[in-house]
Amino acid sequence: MLIVATFSSSGDPTTDKSERASAVRDQQTFDESHGALLKGDAAREMAEMCGAKSESKEWKVAPIDIRNLEQELAPLLTADLKQVGSSATPNQYYRQYAAGQFEMRDAIFVNGFHESYLSSLKDTSWQHRVVSVIDGGDHYWCAIYIKGMKRHFVTYKKEGSRDGATHVSFNGVA
Repeated sequence: MLIVATFSSSGDPTTDKSERASAVRDQQTFDESHGALLKGDAAREMAEMCGAKSESKEWKVAPIDIRNLEQELAPLLTADLKQVGSSATPNQYYRQYAAGQFEMRDAIFVNGFHESYLSSLKDTSWQHRVVSVIDGGDHYWCAIYIKGMKRHFVTYKKEGSRDGATHVSFNGVA
C-alpha cells in the first residue's frame, strides 16, 4: 500500500490559504492567449451577431482597451456563470473581439466560447473566422463593452426570467 501526502513547503497555514486564493483568482481571470481581435468582414459579422447594427463602423482597438475590458468582464462573467448554475470559470473561455458601435458609441463586442469547442478543431481558424453557435447553454455567450461609459457592459434580462440580469447573453440558457 502506498500513501502519498503533500505538505506546504512552509508549513504555514496562511501560505496554503494564499496559494489557494491565487489558484481561484487565476481561474477567475481570462487566459491572454485565448483572445483574438477579428478584422474586416469577420469582425462585422461577429459584431452583428452580438448586437451591432449592420452599419456599425469599425474603430481601432488599442491593447489597453482589451486589458481593461477583460479585467472588468472576468468577475462579471464569474457571477453570471454562477447565477445560471454553471461550474465553468472565465479561464476556460476563448474570446473573439470586434470593434463597432452600439447606440452611437464605440463598443467592443465579445464572442465567448468554452474551450471544449476547440477539441473538434485541428487548426486556429477561431482566430480569424467567427465562431457562431445558435444554442449551447453557458458554453457560448456575447457581451458588449461600451468604451467611455461609467458602467461599461450592457446588461441582459431574459423576458419572463426570475433570475437577475446578466452581463453576458448566453446562447441557449433558459
